[in-house]
Amino acid sequence: MLKPAKRTASCWRRIAHICTVSALLTLSFNLTALSKLPVMFYSKMPADWMETEPSDELLSFRTLRMLLNHAELSPRFMPVSHSRAELLTKGDRAGCMTGVLDLADRRQQFIFSLPYLAVQGIHLYVNADSPYAQSILSQQSANDKASLEALLKQHSALLIGVDNDRGYGAALDGILQSPQHQRNVVFRHSGARIGELWRMLEEGRVDVVLDYPFIMKDKVHQRTHSLALTESTPIETAYIACNKSPSGQAIIRRLNQAIVARRFQQDYIDLHLSVIAEDQRGDYLQQYKNVMQADDE
Repeated sequence: MLKPAKRTASCWRRIAHICTVSALLTLSFNLTALSKLPVMFYSKMPADWMETEPSDELLSFRTLRMLLNHAELSPRFMPVSHSRAELLTKGDRAGCMTGVLDLADRRQQFIFSLPYLAVQGIHLYVNADSPYAQSILSQQSANDKASLEALLKQHSALLIGVDNDRGYGAALDGILQSPQHQRNVVFRHSGARIGELWRMLEEGRVDVVLDYPFIMKDKVHQRTHSLALTESTPIETAYIACNKSPSGQAIIRRLNQAIVARRFQQDYIDLHLSVIAEDQRGDYLQQYKNVMQADDE
């Protein structure tokens, strides 16, 4: 049996060992926390977004969540409209936006990540009982696409529902913003929320809506027809855009590391395939592989 003095010394050694291990663990935790770069995302996600995970979350949110779980970043979120997001990101050295289209004017103002999302391009949606339905469907070309410009020339009173807070790509934006078509366009102001254009169609306030299939996938019903458009790209890629500061550049580097690590992993690809019809997945996969590495240096 140990004498009291020896027992006391032994106890103190154990206590010292425990304290040393605890200090090392605390130091390791603090160094890990310090190594994560702070970033503010001005987008559609609520402030507590990373603490929640809704089962019906959009693809754009699910892919971003997977990336942020593997990126050395400490993210915060402020839900704002796209137009407001641009202003706030310009004024915040650690500010970023998500789900951004690659437009020339934005490239001049922000630093872009590699593409992190690849979705089927904008489609036109029309209800089967619409007076325009048969005429619109008859305009489909051999490759199952229709031209919005041609439809507007044929139907001068056609009402198109679009989200005022979204870009639709250079070709479609040119049509929608042209003075001669302003009477045909009905804008929905989504603000800090995802625009629910399908409600406009369902309630008969417009004849057609323009939206992405991954957003409309679970909204439309069997009596709604979907048409690809010649003015839209088959696959649209989305990016994260950040302030053109040293902080923004460092954030983009870490985001790109996470994108490169995840983009061809099966679980990441499966997220994308979950919104693609089974008979279209073969063609989509080939396009996905091409566009997701198109910006590699």
